[in-house]
Amino acid sequence: MRGLQKITMTNPLTTLDELIWKQFEKVTVAANKRLGWDKYDLAQIADTVDGASLTGAGISYFAQGILEEEVGYVAGGILGIYVGWRCYRTSQRRNEKEYNDEINSLAQTGAARIPTMKPWRPLLLAGGGIAFGLGIGIAGFFAYYFPVLQSSLTPKTYLPMILSSITCTLLGISTLSGISANYFRSQRMTAPATKENT
Repeated sequence: MRGLQKITMTNPLTTLDELIWKQFEKVTVAANKRLGWDKYDLAQIADTVDGASLTGAGISYFAQGILEEEVGYVAGGILGIYVGWRCYRTSQRRNEKEYNDEINSLAQTGAARIPTMKPWRPLLLAGGGIAFGLGIGIAGFFAYYFPVLQSSLTPKTYLPMILSSITCTLLGISTLSGISANYFRSQRMTAPATKENT
């Protein structure tokens, strides 16, 4: 076996995750320098958008259920509203706890946590982007063809399509925001900076 080298395989999704993580690192560093925000401030903003868009998707789905008289849609909408609100509340507590744990660990050891790459994050980013694009695409298609189809459409037929588009777009935003929050939380902790005067 002389002359054989050990080959280590790197998962392409892990490599992609690291590339994306580095872009979030740039945002985190800039926000810290310019605004005095740390990674948990950014994560909380992303988590807030996640919860709000999930709640909005639930409201849209609920409205679609009322319009189409579908109990399943109404129940799904109520569940979406609840989950969106819980997601926001849970993220607040999680970010506060992780912040305190990380500050205490940093004070005791003097070393920041080492970021770990997660190959599933790029997949969810892609899924969120697809859902967002699909929602916008449905709306664009409908807006383009609405004048042609207007005579054959009634509010009962076109409103569900609009609500589906809104729901899909908001679910995409929710996914993108939730994964963004995860990327922000995985950044290295930096010392608090003072806000630059701009």
